[in-house]
Amino acid sequence: MTQPINSNESNHLLFKQAVPDESLKGMDPAHPTPDEKVPMREVVSNRKGEEETFEPNCFLGLGVNPVALDEKLHRILNGTGDQIDQMYLYLSPTSAAAWQRETALEDYKAGTTIPADQIVKGVDRRIQKTMPGCPALNIVALGSGEARQEQRIVQELIRQNTVKKIDLYLVDASYPMLNTGYIECERVFSPYRHEVKPLAVYQNFMELPQNKRFLRSLSQGNSMNLITFLGFTFANLENESLFLRNTISSFPSKTMILIDILTPYAPSDNPEEIKKKDPQFAARRPYADRAERRWSIPFIQHHPNVKTHKDIQFISVLDHQTSYIKGSYTVEIKARVGDDQWTIQRFKRYDLKGLTEAFRNEKWSHISTFPFYDDNRSLVLLFQKD
Repeated sequence: MTQPINSNESNHLLFKQAVPDESLKGMDPAHPTPDEKVPMREVVSNRKGEEETFEPNCFLGLGVNPVALDEKLHRILNGTGDQIDQMYLYLSPTSAAAWQRETALEDYKAGTTIPADQIVKGVDRRIQKTMPGCPALNIVALGSGEARQEQRIVQELIRQNTVKKIDLYLVDASYPMLNTGYIECERVFSPYRHEVKPLAVYQNFMELPQNKRFLRSLSQGNSMNLITFLGFTFANLENESLFLRNTISSFPSKTMILIDILTPYAPSDNPEEIKKKDPQFAARRPYADRAERRWSIPFIQHHPNVKTHKDIQFISVLDHQTSYIKGSYTVEIKARVGDDQWTIQRFKRYDLKGLTEAFRNEKWSHISTFPFYDDNRSLVLLFQKD
């Protein structure tokens, strides 16, 4: 279990432990789902009337300053153009709420619902090979957001009885998203509060190497570590090799990581074929309007000349300069206001061979591949640090 972080390294917030209400009697806790409405109540004593011990369950990482981030976003959007980091799209409650509405739609869920049962079987095989009978698992969810996929993975770990104890660390730089994900995990896993402990880590995951105490805690005890990097967030990285080399290299040996990716619709050296087949170049995608409305929110909040999403021109650009993985390509979404232009979103299509080679160069071995959706063009990949 993670020890409290001292005040000169990080601050932490205390929350009361939530437990199931008596009205839950008769429910089958073996099959909780993220959509179940589980009534909750706060308690200060257990069933024997003894006082409960409350532990920190939220950590503030070093350097988190939402006011400074908002001011930086204001400067970026009042300049002549720049790359807008993905975290800026979810910083405000308005942006976070728009994203939550979008991800709740059935067509979005259909394209992003990973095969959790198969994934957990693969993870379990690796755990048993690496540390047979491993009693505990630390799951570090990077850019966790609402943590819906992480919930499904933990539920499968419970069902398959893979490990006895799970600490679920939700890491996100957007407080509205982190708060939503944490509360939902508390609700879903309340029947299993002795087996699953959600913990919120308010931190830009790119700055995790600065959180020495947190990373060291993952090396303590008889446990293994699993990083989850889902929601196609890996494709938003500016440089995947530097992420492997600098951001997650501090994780202990034998740490596993799960990422989801999309593979190319056409060979990376055939731009004409890419523009014919890749849906990002379709004349008008069904979900384009709602995505553009969400991307517009930071501009409406900060740019003097943007009142609605119609004041922004969004264009898709094929770019090979930002593709550091062999055989891959990038589709960048540009937001244009007058003569100024910003990169607002990045979609990368990865060649599996090139990507596994990049991981191998940084001492991560490819363990398993789990295909899903769109003729199995979507993949979840499991790697393990040597």
